[in-house]
Amino acid sequence: MACVTLKDVSLCVGGTQVLEGVCGTLEKKACVALLGANGAGKTLLLRLIYGLLLPSGGTLIKDKGLRQTFVFAKPALLQNISALQNILFVLHLCNYPAHLRQTRAYDALAVAGLESYATANAGVLSSGQAQRLAIARAWAVSPQLLLLDEPTTHLDEASTQRTEALIQQCHAQGCAILFSTHDKEQATRLGQTIWQLQHKNLYIYPAP
Repeated sequence: MACVTLKDVSLCVGGTQVLEGVCGTLEKKACVALLGANGAGKTLLLRLIYGLLLPSGGTLIKDKGLRQTFVFAKPALLQNISALQNILFVLHLCNYPAHLRQTRAYDALAVAGLESYATANAGVLSSGQAQRLAIARAWAVSPQLLLLDEPTTHLDEASTQRTEALIQQCHAQGCAILFSTHDKEQATRLGQTIWQLQHKNLYIYPAP
């Protein structure tokens, strides 16, 4: 079953058409790589699916009551509080059951391999640790769809591997994932299906 369906979706920004006739179906519990060169419109499509932008034309249908979270390319962490408090804060905002928040927050840190940084100020984390904390924080609220914008941009090889492993763990626990990348090898490593944005259009094919 689909959690997101795009039917001939177009998007104009500042009078310029950046997406045209985009069609696609994101199935529940799928892991899809959104592949494209820089400037192809990957971030705009993610923002459109999340609801930060409205289509200029066509139809975007989301499953009623779909729980979704978005992790931006540059993690928007609260810098002056601990890693644990970052997760607890989001759980509070999402009205996660109060008596379960502490346990859930520690579970999220464990999934990301950040248990030893629970009390560390988020502002001192490395780029890779910060990215994993942002993904763990998004996963903690039990989304049905997790949108990730270039989750390994500017990370070294070791941090990229850890982040990819975290994405695979989130998917294995039943979360649908749509992540953008310009790295074809990464797309085929992680994605079950590849959505390729090229010349304003979307092309869909199974990962090799």
